[in-house]
Amino acid sequence: MSKIPQYILKSKKTNSLQQLINEALYILDKLGIPLEGITLRRRERIGMAFLAVSNVKQSTDWKNISGSHALRTRDIIRYWNNHFDENISDSSYDDIRRKDLKFPVLAKIINSSSANKNAAKNDGTRSYALNPEYIDLIKKFSDLNWEKEVENFLSNRETLKEQLSTVCARYSMGNRSLDCTITRTYNSF
Repeated sequence: MSKIPQYILKSKKTNSLQQLINEALYILDKLGIPLEGITLRRRERIGMAFLAVSNVKQSTDWKNISGSHALRTRDIIRYWNNHFDENISDSSYDDIRRKDLKFPVLAKIINSSSANKNAAKNDGTRSYALNPEYIDLIKKFSDLNWEKEVENFLSNRETLKEQLSTVCARYSMGNRSLDCTITRTYNSF
């Protein structure tokens, strides 16, 4: 497997925690989550949200993930506070859904579900879990040929990065004035 890039710099986290968050962001990047144009802190939060939903607290946990672990946004905040040296108020729960889980949910890497099928997006019973289609692939993260397995897995799927590129290309061809940076697109969903 390739060397893990440093997606978060200037973090106050311990080296091992930074490495873990970088692993999470590497997985998301390889699965087609666009990380360009996103602040370092937002990247860190996206990585931690993915780790919480995956129930990964250390690098050796990737092989143990399962689809039975589901968290509500307030549970994710508690997970961060307990395992990732955060001190985030429970009242920040809406940012988790609107900002930190947005891309992984849009990419269908993380599923959003609610006790009520017709519930609003901000329903208190809504929880987030890994999409079962991705679990076996993510479990193999430390394998030497993991990148090749990702390539094979994605060969018949359109990633979120590709979908957003298509949207930007369509606007560009229509001679519309649109800044298609990921940050701009990120805020439009």
